[in-house]
Amino acid sequence: MTQIKAAPPPLIENFMQVYQSLNSHTVDLLEQVYHPEIEFVDPIHRLNGIENMKAYFAAMYKNTISCEFTLLEFDQVNQTIYLSWQMQLQHKKIGSGKHINVQGISHLKTRQGLIIYHRDYFDLTQMIFDHLPVIGSTTRYIKQKAASL
Repeated sequence: MTQIKAAPPPLIENFMQVYQSLNSHTVDLLEQVYHPEIEFVDPIHRLNGIENMKAYFAAMYKNTISCEFTLLEFDQVNQTIYLSWQMQLQHKKIGSGKHINVQGISHLKTRQGLIIYHRDYFDLTQMIFDHLPVIGSTTRYIKQKAASL
């Protein structure tokens, strides 16, 4: 796996530290990197405001056994940041608690030194659907068929 070559700027470094420390009891850490008017988007949710984001993460981390991120690459142009990352997730309700690796990209925009917009792009099938009974075998079958076209 390729690791980043240059040290990330302080905001990205702090962002990664917050996510490495995040659990259902530490969601207030999000305030260190996110603007109060944050717009957060991922393949499942669209949230506005830091309080909604903290509630979402508290609920999500409630059943999380572990969640670690590795920053693979980053690029920053003015107030826009792109991050490539790998997440290693262990969740009570997904894949019987086994480790799941998911790669993704985050698109961030900043205002006043904080993140005002955060959009994550990742394969929801890889993260969730592949690890569910019945649905998992169906999605794997569909992927195999699509690959042979």
